Amino acid sequence: MSFCPECGASNPSEARFCSACGGPLGSVAAAPAQPPVVANPYAISSSGRELGRGRWQQPRNSTLAIVSLVAGILQLFCCCFGGLVAVICGHLARSEIRKSEGQILGDGMALAGLILGYLGLAGTAVYFLLVFIGVALAPLAN
Repeated sequence: MSFCPECGASNPSEARFCSACGGPLGSVAAAPAQPPVVANPYAISSSGRELGRGRWQQPRNSTLAIVSLVAGILQLFCCCFGGLVAVICGHLARSEIRKSEGQILGDGMALAGLILGYLGLAGTAVYFLLVFIGVALAPLAN
């Protein structure tokens, strides 16, 4: 059993590279190994995916962005309610994505949900305006 000089993970003795971080093990290393410097075990690296101690975290899609997009599409069939949900969730999702520093994806879905939501709300407003005008002008038609 050998240990990685980069991340400290245990590896089989015949392994040439670390199974956790991919760093060279044993005599393969060209430069002398230095102990890992971890100031904050939860700090995000420049790649946006690596966490302290050699663990990797895949970026995930924002649930709010998915809800915004689905609600924006569904608002085409159920009037203003889907549009309102799409707008609210879209704004919350974009805020969440900006604050995540690359750990949460889905800005395009959130933006698409926002656009569909605002279009749906505008269409609903125009529809109700036309209905109101039609009701107001109906007595004058006789």
